[in-house]
Amino acid sequence: MYFFITSKIDSTPSAIELAMINRQRLFTKHRVPAMIVTRNYVRDLHQNMHQVGLDDEFVVNMYDYFQGTTDYEGDPLTAANYPRVKGETLVRVNTREFDVIQRNQRRKRIVLNPKGNIDYVDILNPQDAVSRRDYYDTRGFLSVAQYFDENQIIVFEQHLNPKRQPVLETFFRPNEHHEPVATHQRVLNYKGNTYEFEDWDQLTAFFLDAINTEFGGHGTMIVDRSDAGMHPLVEMTTTARKYEFLHSNFTLDPLDVVNSPIVPYTQIGLDHADQMNGFIMSTQAECDDMTNHIHNIVPTIGIPVGSVSDERLDAQPVDFSKRQAGKVIAVARLSVEKQLDQLIKAIAYVHEKLPQVTLDIYGYGDSWTGFKEEKRLRNLVNSQQWQSFISFKGFVHDLTPVYDQAQMMVLTSQYEGFNLGILEALSHGVPVVAYDVKYGPSDMIEDGQNGRLIPANNLVELGKVILGLLRQPEQLAEMSEAAYGRSSQFSEAKVWQKWNDHVVQPDIQAMRGVATYGE
Repeated sequence: MYFFITSKIDSTPSAIELAMINRQRLFTKHRVPAMIVTRNYVRDLHQNMHQVGLDDEFVVNMYDYFQGTTDYEGDPLTAANYPRVKGETLVRVNTREFDVIQRNQRRKRIVLNPKGNIDYVDILNPQDAVSRRDYYDTRGFLSVAQYFDENQIIVFEQHLNPKRQPVLETFFRPNEHHEPVATHQRVLNYKGNTYEFEDWDQLTAFFLDAINTEFGGHGTMIVDRSDAGMHPLVEMTTTARKYEFLHSNFTLDPLDVVNSPIVPYTQIGLDHADQMNGFIMSTQAECDDMTNHIHNIVPTIGIPVGSVSDERLDAQPVDFSKRQAGKVIAVARLSVEKQLDQLIKAIAYVHEKLPQVTLDIYGYGDSWTGFKEEKRLRNLVNSQQWQSFISFKGFVHDLTPVYDQAQMMVLTSQYEGFNLGILEALSHGVPVVAYDVKYGPSDMIEDGQNGRLIPANNLVELGKVILGLLRQPEQLAEMSEAAYGRSSQFSEAKVWQKWNDHVVQPDIQAMRGVATYGE
């Protein structure tokens, strides 16, 4: 069994999770068993999975696993169906909140999620402070109970199975800043025993060992989210083949791959090189740079992070004359390294010359920064009154209609690991203009054929190239045709061949007589 390890699957999955989902489908298509493994507790995980087309059988979450709810089916719990004891009445406070009243005193507060189902319930003490908070899975069962002290700081947490029996406990204490810090965790009654762990990584390693054993042992672990998997990977005790898939640059300073230190989580793999079977990267250029940096202590393997499906390659090309004149798109997270302000300024320059030119930006902001960059970009557009031709479209699950209308996509990143957006755009016949950065753009864009490569951060040249191409729709049409053709270099068959040659078959050879995968 192949296990692709990440932290979580959101309703707006990132490029990493989308790549993992497509890889899982690719492995399944070639009859190689593979699962996505997530370790974070996410109450709407299964709801999110269904939104992105993932079946329960292809995903295993750590908390789900210990709760015995990996394939649990149930309906969301509503306020009306919330179990109440005799004498309790339900009073609506607002559209997202109810109070539970007993003997003229508020005993509980029910908070709903955006879909109108119960998200959590606060159990209140006589002073109207929260003593316990119960979180409900979107499949309707009580999943987590959190307990608070008199200062409203969490001290204890229990994950429950559908019978409301505790299966995993976490203990907390406040630090010097009065913030709760987990001290240790316990798995209860797992195969008849109780296990204690000093930290989350130890627990995760135990979980990885458990699923490795359950699926026959001698599996292959591929860590996609390094923060979620690298520490647990090297703490495993069962036999497994181990890889890290690097989705971005391998050095702390992505612009200096010669002198900069290795990123910390990848350094964990280097520090345990005897356990690692390889670092996988999307381009041979990054493989070569890393090999030179680490002196081949661990093998590097080049496999594109994305592929173009047979259905996409067989699709009827869009007549370029049917595309929206002057429509430019960007598909990127609204984060600093994407340098979308440069694209916005370039489009403003082009718009002055060609008023029909518009820019649509698809992607979400970084919540962990408080959406700082997104706010800055929106403020830039608003302050210059460019809203009439520059729009922020947010996250969209299916960009097919967007690609099929666009005349051009632009990428202005400081650095990349590959960039799935370029591959998707080219596969839909959209020429791509991109800064020629490490890594990825030059692997997919043949300068002057299916797009243009611009020296990094040359904003003047960027504006001139975009303007020049949009003034020559015949040239863009030729690039569009070439874009369709170039996509076949990243067909599922060719990408699978790399996986099979460099990972699957070596794994079979290493474990021959123990497990056999594939065709």
